[in-house]
Amino acid sequence: MDISFHPKSLFRILFGIILVLLTLNVASILINVFYILPLLESSQTFYGFNYVNFLVRLFDFNEEMNVPTFFSALLLVICAFLLFIIGKSERFFQGKYLDWFGLSFVFLFLSIDEMTSIHELLITTTKAQLNVSGIFFFAWVIPYGIALLVLSVIYYKFLKRLPRTTVRLFVLSAFVYITGALLIEMPEGWVAENYGFYDPLFLILYTCEEFLEMLGLSIFIYALTSYKSFSLKIA
Repeated sequence: MDISFHPKSLFRILFGIILVLLTLNVASILINVFYILPLLESSQTFYGFNYVNFLVRLFDFNEEMNVPTFFSALLLVICAFLLFIIGKSERFFQGKYLDWFGLSFVFLFLSIDEMTSIHELLITTTKAQLNVSGIFFFAWVIPYGIALLVLSVIYYKFLKRLPRTTVRLFVLSAFVYITGALLIEMPEGWVAENYGFYDPLFLILYTCEEFLEMLGLSIFIYALTSYKSFSLKIA
């Protein structure tokens, strides 16, 4: 018996995983705020504290090298792979393929960045050069924002060549992803600088940030698989 994964089915699976991770993140925040932090502040300990703390960090959207981080990196790798495959297909049919390969490289870089937090290395350097704070507390948004504008100009003609439905999905996915990755990051930085990393608003903002990033990538995967009608069959 063959099992086929078509674009809509794949999107439903990815969205379901995102909802599960979102639920686990909210649970992690609640345990951290109402259970772990009060114990740390009172210098109390209890049996199994390290185990509980490990589980909390394992699903917290604001932590690095955990399940949500791995899933986001996986989504970026899938995007890079699909873009590469489409580029090879366009090359086979003597189409314009370099744009697809270029996007594939961008998403591959973003996947590496997601796992290694390369962008955070730019915070100190950018702050030292520009002396910024407030909404630019996480100063990496400045060089990445500039890079985004450059890419937008470079790929404008590329988007005009694509079918309208594909363009709409590309734009929607980009809007959702960028809203999370850049636009929410700026007020998030202001809250972190002025009220700390455990302020309720900061917790809400980083949850929305990561949720929108994963959702945007899932929409982009749907757009790519719809563009070439990808399907996966397992015997």
